[in-house]
Amino acid sequence: MPPALEHWKARGVGRYICSSGSVAAQRDWFGHTAYGDLCPLLDGYFDLTTAGPKTSPESYSGSVR
Repeated sequence: MPPALEHWKARGVGRYICSSGSVAAQRDWFGHTAYGDLCPLLDGYFDLTTAGPKTSPESYSGSVR
């Protein structure tokens, strides 16, 4: 995954995480991987604990954080 994230970052493609876990949990998860800290390769996080239910399209169309 890190090579793909680096590739997309170099080309200006946004890289965001969308999860039912909290933003803090996402940062912790991606900050401590077998490949090291991947957080610098990400642009932000969506937290479905506050954005809305997983099954709702509106949960995925909000402004990026």
